[in-house]
Amino acid sequence: MLKLTKILAAALMLSLSFSEIGMHAQGAEPSKAEKKQYAKLKAKPSIKACEKYLQTYASSSLYPKVLRMKDSLVFHTRHNVSDAVSVAAFIESNPKSPYLPVADSILDRLNISETSYERACELADSLLSLKPGPHVLIFPYRNRNVDRICVMELQAEDVDFSNIRATELAESSGKWEIVSRELQAKYQMDVKLNSSELASDPQIVKLDGSRYLTFAYLNSNYPLASMEMVYNLYSLDNGTLTTNAIFYGINPFAKKGKNMELRIEGRSPESMAQGGLSRQQAYLLEAISNDARLVNISEADALSDDAIESWYRRNPAAMGAASSLTFIILPENSSLVEEYRRSRKVNSKLYSAAVMDFRANTVIVSFNRKAKNYCLVWAEPECLDPNKDRYLSDIYFENNGSTLDLFYYKGKKTFKYYINLSSKTLRK
Repeated sequence: MLKLTKILAAALMLSLSFSEIGMHAQGAEPSKAEKKQYAKLKAKPSIKACEKYLQTYASSSLYPKVLRMKDSLVFHTRHNVSDAVSVAAFIESNPKSPYLPVADSILDRLNISETSYERACELADSLLSLKPGPHVLIFPYRNRNVDRICVMELQAEDVDFSNIRATELAESSGKWEIVSRELQAKYQMDVKLNSSELASDPQIVKLDGSRYLTFAYLNSNYPLASMEMVYNLYSLDNGTLTTNAIFYGINPFAKKGKNMELRIEGRSPESMAQGGLSRQQAYLLEAISNDARLVNISEADALSDDAIESWYRRNPAAMGAASSLTFIILPENSSLVEEYRRSRKVNSKLYSAAVMDFRANTVIVSFNRKAKNYCLVWAEPECLDPNKDRYLSDIYFENNGSTLDLFYYKGKKTFKYYINLSSKTLRK
C-alpha cells in the first residue's frame, strides 16, 4: 500500500508540473485550513480526499490544482494508460478535465502506427491490386489498439466518377484483411470536370476530441481552365467523409499545357455561408485560406463567373444541335460589362456587340440600346491552339442589324455561326 501511495504521489507531482494558464482566475490567498488540507492531499493523495476538498473549498484558489490532482488519480488508477481504448474512455467521459492535455498526449503516442508507408503500399497491392499514385491515397494509422490502413480511390475504373471508394484494412492476430469498403460522395460543382487527383499530403488532425484524416483533391479536365480544390475530413472513428469544403474557379495558366502552374482564381461557397460554422468547417476553411495556390477573386469577377456558368448550364447543346439560345442579362457592376466597355465593338442601329477572351472563355456580350441592358450572348472555352481547335476570329452584323455573324478558323478551314439577337436563334 505504501508503494502504491508513493507511485500516486509521483504521478501527482508530474501532473502538477503542467501549467494551468487560462483555466482559472487567481483567487485570494488560501486560508491556513485550505493550505493544511492541501498539504495533506499532496502527502497522501486519494480521490475521496480530493472530492471532499473540492466540496468544502469550492471557491479556493487551490481548487484548480486539486481538481487536476483528482483527475490525475482517476486517470492513473481507474484506467489502463497503456491501452488506447481505456485512455479514450477517460477523454470521452471527462471532456473538460484539466488533465485532458496529458491524456491526449498519451493517446497520441498509443495511436502511432507500427505499419510503415512502404508496408501499407505492399498490402494495398496484394489485397486490393492498388498502387499509390495521383488517384490513390494510402495511409497507415492506428486506432483503438488496432493497426489499420485507409485506401482512397478518387476515380476507380469500376465506380461512377461522382463517388470515391474508401477501403479500410485492419490487422488481427498478425493477419491483414479488408474490414470495410464503402462509396463516399465526391464533392463536385462543375460536371464538365472528369479527373480527380490528390493535391495535398494527408495527415491526422484532432478536432473536438475526434481524429480525422485530412487531405485535398483537385477536380479538373485538361485543357479546360475550370478547376476545383476540395479539402476533406475523413473520420478515423467511423470511416466516413464527414466534412468537406470546396474552392472553385479558373487556372489562368491553363494555356501553358499540362505542366501549368497550379493556381485557382475563384471562391469558396462555404466561406460565404450564413450562420455559425462547426469546428470541422472552420478548420477546412482555414486550410483553404492558407493554401497559396487558391486566390480569391473580386465580387465583379464572381458575378461574371456566375453568368458564364449559368450560360453554359442553360445552353448545353450550343456547340451541337441547338437552334435557339438563352441569353444571360449581366449586372452592370460585373467585370464582363467593364471589359465590354473597353473592347472594340461592332454596331447596328439597335445593338452593339464585342467578342473577347475572358477568364479562360471566349465570350460575346451585347448591348441593347432600347432595353438598355447587357447580355451574355455566347460563351465557349478559350482556344488554346488555333491549328487544332476552333478559334472565333471575328464578329459582324448583317444588313438586318439583328443577326450577328461569328467567323471561325480551325486550322486551314473556316466556318460561320449566325446568332439573331432579337429572336435568340442560332444557325450553323
